[in-house]
Amino acid sequence: MPLADLPSRWALVLGAVGLLAVSCEGAAGGGAGPDGEAVDAGVPDAAAAVEDAGKDAGPSVPGCAPGEMTGSSAGSDEEATAEGLGFHVRVPASYDPTVRWPLIVVYAPAGADASDTEGFVNLTPVATERGYLVAYADHVSPDDLEAAGCPTIPALVASKWCVDDRRVYLTGHSDGGSIAMMMVVHEQVSPAAIAPSAAPVWVGGQVPCPPAVSIMLMHSAVDALCPATGVEDRCGGDLAYWWASCDQCGLSPGEPLPNGCIAYAGCQAGTEVQFCQGDLPHGYWPGLEESIVDFFDRFALP
Repeated sequence: MPLADLPSRWALVLGAVGLLAVSCEGAAGGGAGPDGEAVDAGVPDAAAAVEDAGKDAGPSVPGCAPGEMTGSSAGSDEEATAEGLGFHVRVPASYDPTVRWPLIVVYAPAGADASDTEGFVNLTPVATERGYLVAYADHVSPDDLEAAGCPTIPALVASKWCVDDRRVYLTGHSDGGSIAMMMVVHEQVSPAAIAPSAAPVWVGGQVPCPPAVSIMLMHSAVDALCPATGVEDRCGGDLAYWWASCDQCGLSPGEPLPNGCIAYAGCQAGTEVQFCQGDLPHGYWPGLEESIVDFFDRFALP
């Protein structure tokens, strides 16, 4: 589903990020599908899925004490940062408040609130089924991300729901993708991996290398705000190459993966850089929900 198909009050307003210093990739695939559900009742055992997903990612982490976490197992639409930025939380059907769960935070594109973004990216069904908490933030300009409290959302979720702080992940589209990258570049958050989509900004050569992090860059070759092809490929392969250089990866990607992305592997810190080049206009989500969760599954902080 393109952003233009959201209600008219959320019309596309996607030119506001050109002043930032970060870039993104990949819009490969189709549109976003129906609105995500808060809970998928068909989950067999999400707690087991959490343990499975993180089994190769480091030592086990002690759980939360009974009664310590007050977040509802039904999730919430009433959360906000201290600065007033609203966000929603979605919870796996088998949520156990004494078990630590991985968290995905999704930052909104321009013109969208948390509800719009949930329907646009359609991550809730696949992520909650596979044992992830998911938080969706209302839109804020990347210029105002710190003033709005964007970097505090992971900790705010973890103050109410039992979160594995080794396994926090960021994604978002357009402004949201820019925010996910900016917070890593400026060391405002330390996620295990990020997956920004259609972020029309460029950092390569303008800022020092950020701390090593696994990144799945999604950007379209026909993105009108920052095409991922041609001499000025600042939002596509050039950015992926810059990030792979920073992470000290092998700089010759292998054959395309089954999802069409390419990967720079062998990174010194055990990270990986993927670039997913799509062919849809800027206002379309790339439709790589399963691939994003597959990618996140593989990485955790020490």
